[in-house]
Amino acid sequence: MSVVVGAHKLAGPEGSQVRHQVQSAVVHDLYSGSTLQYDIMLLRLRTSIRFNDKVSPICVHGTRFPPGKKCVVTGWGATGRLES
Repeated sequence: MSVVVGAHKLAGPEGSQVRHQVQSAVVHDLYSGSTLQYDIMLLRLRTSIRFNDKVSPICVHGTRFPPGKKCVVTGWGATGRLES
């Protein structure tokens, strides 16, 4: 399994893309493949991600945003219901 960072479109390679191999993965204990609830996974990569103007971390734990604050969360997980 691998992940790509620095990708800003779904199709075609970009110069900002870097692929990282996954060392290990932990699926959420309550994940349901039939409902896609708790569809989140923790990944440990074999190599560190280098941050730059195209790749940056987000703070998830303890972050609070004021009401009305515009936020963007990205990721390309399942875009439709998965068939069993």
